[in-house]
Parts: sequence; structure tokens; C-alpha cells
Amino acid sequence: MRTDQERQQIQSKLFAGEGGFSLIEILVVITLIGLLMGFAVLALGGHSEAGREADCRARIEALSLMIESHEDRTGGYPPSRLADLGVEDANDVNEGVEAMTAALRHRDYAGRRPDERWLGNVDDDRSDLMRSADGSNALLEVVDPWDNPFFYIVSDAYGSSSVVRLDLGGGGEDVDAYAVKNPLTGAFHRFDSFQIRSAGADGVLDTEDDLANFEIDVDGLSAADRR
Repeated sequence: MRTDQERQQIQSKLFAGEGGFSLIEILVVITLIGLLMGFAVLALGGHSEAGREADCRARIEALSLMIESHEDRTGGYPPSRLADLGVEDANDVNEGVEAMTAALRHRDYAGRRPDERWLGNVDDDRSDLMRSADGSNALLEVVDPWDNPFFYIVSDAYGSSSVVRLDLGGGGEDVDAYAVKNPLTGAFHRFDSFQIRSAGADGVLDTEDDLANFEIDVDGLSAADRR
């Protein structure tokens, strides 16, 4: 029969190696936790970016339907020049998408209007000549999920450039944007209607993550193919 002291000695020997973790084991656990957290952040970020891309495509599709409806109701697509709407006191920044937005929000237009959650005013401009349905004189733009204005241009202006203000790295930058040609045919995409394009996640036009109402071909984004 073992005494209590003998039992305690046996238990001490059995569990002597389970009293704690070594420094190396702790470092390994910390490293594994860090890796798992990193993978989780990457996975969540990927889903978030994929969600923004899907949202952007949905906005382009919805805008395309509104623009087609405008053409059906009025006999013409929304212009990409503000002067065509009688607005002649504005700057030339984001003019195409501002003209499109103004046409769809005009007080005399009874068709479907852009979702207010999609509206922004990147260049913070206004016009005393605006005639919006809600009485606002702000020259608004429809923006993409990255809060950059869409580039909109109608076919009669395809040969000209348009200034778009994009948020590149936290600071606004004005860039010249052009309608895009199909490298296979040499003709403009949607040659008889309009183009809508988002700069995508990187906020830079003419890169492979651009999204549009036509199939983007990176080879077709060179300056030579746009003019």
C-alpha cells in the first residue's frame, strides 16, 4: 500500500512535463495565431473587394437602363456636355457624368433617377442654371463604390477628351479620359450610343481593373487606340 507521499511523488513524475510551455512553443503559437489572423484579414478584404466590384457592375447596369430609358422617352441619350442642358457656368471637371446625372435628375424629366446613395460632388461645383427635381444647384456625379466619379461620354463626343477628377492615394488628381476603341475593329466600343467606365479598385483609368458597359480589353486602352 502506497503512502500519500509516494502517490504525490508518482504524480509529480507523471505530470512534470506538463507544467508549462517552453519559450519556443510560445513563439510558435504566437506565429501561428498571427498567420491565421493575416489569412482572415486577406480573406475578408478579398470578399469586400469582390463585393465592391459586383456593386460597381450593378450600378453600371442600372445606369445603362436609365440612359436607354431617357433615350426612349426623349429621343436622345443624356448629353455629356452641360451646355446642352443650358448650364454654362460650370467648370469642365467631371462634365460628362455631371451632364448625365443632371439630365436624369432634371425637374422636367419624369423617368427613373439615380439612387441618391450613389451621388457625390467630387469637385464641389454648383450652377445657378441647374434645374434639378429636388431644387438643388449642385452639379452632382454618380460615383462608383470607391467614391470616384464614373466617366460618361455619348457617341457624338467620342473624339474629344474629358477631364475626370479621381482620388488617387487620398488626393484628387485631374486626368484626361477618352472613349475606348475596340482593338479588333478599330471602331469605338458602343459606337452609336454611349460609354460608362469606372476606374475600378486602383482608382486609375486605363488599367486592367476598369469596369465598363462593354468588355474591357487591356490592349485597347492605349492612347493610340483611344483617339
